[in-house]
Amino acid sequence: MKWVTKPKVKEAEQFLLGGKAPLPFKDEGACCFDGKRWYVVTTHGQKTQIVDGDYIVREPDGSGFYPCKPDIWLAGHELIEE
Repeated sequence: MKWVTKPKVKEAEQFLLGGKAPLPFKDEGACCFDGKRWYVVTTHGQKTQIVDGDYIVREPDGSGFYPCKPDIWLAGHELIEE
């Protein structure tokens, strides 16, 4: 079998260190720092490390966030609204 992804709108913001931009989803506390590393908490409660340039993506049901590397994100997504 072969499948194609159904089109859907996703919310994502890029994580950039160095004061270039505010933290993604700042008002929702999506990005956390434990003194050693930055991470997001996924819908399953897992702390997943994020690094400069990663895209932070909101789960479709709003239950958490997950990171995506920029090259992978940009290969599969097109910006429709800022």
